[in-house]
Amino acid sequence: MLDPKSQPSAAVLNWYHLEPVLRLADKYDITVLRVLCVSYMACNQADIKLEESLTSPKNPLIAATLMEQCCAQPELDPYVKPVNAVVNAALTAPTGSTAQRAFMGKLRALVTSPLYMKLVSPGVQARVMSMLVSVMDSVMAAASVEARQDYQQQHSPPLACAECC
Repeated sequence: MLDPKSQPSAAVLNWYHLEPVLRLADKYDITVLRVLCVSYMACNQADIKLEESLTSPKNPLIAATLMEQCCAQPELDPYVKPVNAVVNAALTAPTGSTAQRAFMGKLRALVTSPLYMKLVSPGVQARVMSMLVSVMDSVMAAASVEARQDYQQQHSPPLACAECC
């Protein structure tokens, strides 16, 4: 994985190797390797998106799982904060019911994947569930306001001549 002699022009670390290297660093408690992995994620944070596959560390759910499982040590906080900020931003619902519905559609595709329960940590699953409930409340509240306005427009009595003139 990290053998520069076999591929001298290759990057020392890439997204493909990130998760196995980070898990190795966690297993053998190699702080410098953890820092390398988290720094790589921070430097390439633009790649962390909900559209990424659930098997990729570029997916914010997997990135959050890796941070939770492999990088909880206090001395890693300065390195983990930028990655957590990106993950939190990716898991923050947008405003507006149309954008929120699209966001929920992306999350629905991930949450209903057969791999979700296996790959995403319980802590991250709880965050996702809490956020989904919050977005659903917001979307439903907006829908009930729209429905009420539609009802009032359809069922309001016509104005009498004396009222409009």
